[in-house]
Amino acid sequence: MPICMILMVIGLIMLWLDKRKGLGKILISFGVAILCLLSFTAVADRILIPLEYKYSSPFSNKTFAPINDDFFNSSFKRIAVLGGGVKTDIRIPITSLLGSGSVVRLVEAIRLYRMIRGSQLIILGGAVFDRTADSVIMKRLAIDLGVNPADIILVSDAKDTITQTKRLKSIVGNDKFILVTSASHMPRSMAMLKKMGLQPIPAPTAHLVRRGFLNFQSFLPGAKALIKVQTAVHEYMGMCWAKLRGQA
Repeated sequence: MPICMILMVIGLIMLWLDKRKGLGKILISFGVAILCLLSFTAVADRILIPLEYKYSSPFSNKTFAPINDDFFNSSFKRIAVLGGGVKTDIRIPITSLLGSGSVVRLVEAIRLYRMIRGSQLIILGGAVFDRTADSVIMKRLAIDLGVNPADIILVSDAKDTITQTKRLKSIVGNDKFILVTSASHMPRSMAMLKKMGLQPIPAPTAHLVRRGFLNFQSFLPGAKALIKVQTAVHEYMGMCWAKLRGQA
C-alpha cells in the first residue's frame, strides 16, 4: 500500500507542477495497476500460500487422533508461543487488547497444553509499541482461560524474533519443543531457531488463507487481500534481513 501511494502521489505532483507529465501519468497508472492487482484475493493468496503452507502442524484435527505415544515424550512437554502485539486500554476487555494473531496463537497453545499431559507454556514477547509486554497480557488471558500459573514460563523482555530465539535456547537447550506462531511467521521463526541449533516442532496457526476452489469473490477487490499481501511482504523482507545478518 505505501509503495502504491508513493508512486501515485509523485505522479500527481508531476502533473500539478506541469513537469514531466508523461512520467507522472506512468507512475500513477503503475501505482493504480499494482493496487488493483494486489487487492484481488486470488492474487494475494498466491503470494501468501508459500509462507503459510510451508509447514503443517502434526497436531491438526485431522492427524491428532488417535494421538501417538511419542507426543507424550518429555521432549514435547514445552509449548512455546510467540506474541504478536498488544495495545493497552483499560476501557476494553483483555481479549481486545491483544492483536488477533496473538489471541489465535494463544488459543492454539492452550489447546495443545490441554491435550498433552504435564506440558508447560512458554509465552514470549516484549514491549515494542506499547508500555506493556504482549506476553504479560497473554499470560493473564491464559490464566483466565484455565491454565495453571505454575505451568507458565514468562519471557517478557524478548522484543523481536532473534531475541526470543536466544531466550528459548537458554530455556529448552537441545530438547525438542512445540512452536506456536502465525503460519506466515513460521518459516522465518523456524529458520532462525534452527540456525541457533534448536529443535522446534512447528504448530502454525492464524492462517489468513483457506485453500480451496476459486469463485467469483476471489476476483473481487477488497481490503483483506491487501492485508494478506502486506503480511507476506513483511515476512519476506524479514527473512531477507535475517539472512543478511546471518540469523537464518
